[in-house]
Amino acid sequence: MILKVLRMLHNAIAGKSFGELVRYSEDVFFFLMKRIIRFLFFDAKF
Repeated sequence: MILKVLRMLHNAIAGKSFGELVRYSEDVFFFLMKRIIRFLFFDAKF
């Protein structure tokens, strides 16, 4: 999983496709935020 992410990141940087890199990092950020929020709510229940 991490290797795939690093490869995608490297390809985006090597391809100088900055817009794609920004969009990808935004997706990762929102994904992590959802995971953290879900964890906090799940943790608060118990």
